[in-house]
Amino acid sequence: MLRTITRQGLPTGVQTISLNTVTQIHFDDRYVRLIEFKEHNPEVVYALPSTPGGLESQYLTIPVLLQRAREVRQLIMLETQAEGYLYGYVVRVSDDELLLETYTQYGEPDGHSVLGFDDIRNLIWSDEDTRTIDLLLKEGGLNNEKSTF
Repeated sequence: MLRTITRQGLPTGVQTISLNTVTQIHFDDRYVRLIEFKEHNPEVVYALPSTPGGLESQYLTIPVLLQRAREVRQLIMLETQAEGYLYGYVVRVSDDELLLETYTQYGEPDGHSVLGFDDIRNLIWSDEDTRTIDLLLKEGGLNNEKSTF
């Protein structure tokens, strides 16, 4: 019998499973620790999204949002034309590009990236992933999480 949870760490129920159908078991790996981290921190991970403050009277462009994210040190997610998704903190914004301090979905440092504004498809200010990564960084990462197994 298993207690089941979603990939978001939300409980879904209890289920029985036949042991002869089990082909592999993973425990205490990065993915499991990430799901457990979300399960143990729902008040932050699933909080209402924050919005960029002080921008009500401005026309919101990608450069304006990037500059604001740099000023308040907001962890953002960028969907790019080529790279997919990048998570990180904006280090510098110029007239046509930015320098991003990047992190993996597990909150691990992943170097720096320079992107032109034209390479940015979408900017996500606050969602489940960015709140999770930001909390992981503040609490010292997944290695500090104790598995419940």
